[in-house]
Amino acid sequence: IYLSALRTVLDTIGALIFTKDRMGHYTFANQGFCKLVDVAPQNLVGKCAADLFDPATAKELEEIDRQVLETGRTTERREVRHAKHGVESYCFLTVKAPVLDQQGAIVGLSGVSIDITESERTEALLRESRLMLDAAIKSFDGHIYMKGPDRRYLFVSPKVEELFRRPAAQIIGRTDAELFSEEDANRFKELDDK
Repeated sequence: IYLSALRTVLDTIGALIFTKDRMGHYTFANQGFCKLVDVAPQNLVGKCAADLFDPATAKELEEIDRQVLETGRTTERREVRHAKHGVESYCFLTVKAPVLDQQGAIVGLSGVSIDITESERTEALLRESRLMLDAAIKSFDGHIYMKGPDRRYLFVSPKVEELFRRPAAQIIGRTDAELFSEEDANRFKELDDK
């Protein structure tokens, strides 16, 4: 009953979980991993990375495995995987750790991979949007700035940098009172209040 419950947990945990022996052959994988590589769990044992992934991915995975097995150190890295039978690529945050026997000798490795494909795509879109926004703001001939509720500058355009005769790094995070004379700071406060 315990092993059945453990298998259920491993299959529904939302991460890819696997183990390998010292030769790089899979000894276990949960359903998420098996689904990714399109192999039934009972057919996975004994296979190696080259059986499941495209040659470049397999070579990279084998190199990381070798490092873990030779050094005994846990690795954590971002991996892009291309399944051998699929066209899609997936991005994972993968942690691999050595598996030790009772005498402390390395007998294999275990791995947990969390799918970060969507967050990677979202970050790429955000970077692209930010670059386009920055380009549009730089070409705009107006003074653009943003302040938080505490009246500290959060953003300034290049035109504001020119007006204040300071780089953005010397403006962001500061208030008008920290940047200008009391008279000018009060004038800006009145404008902000309006």
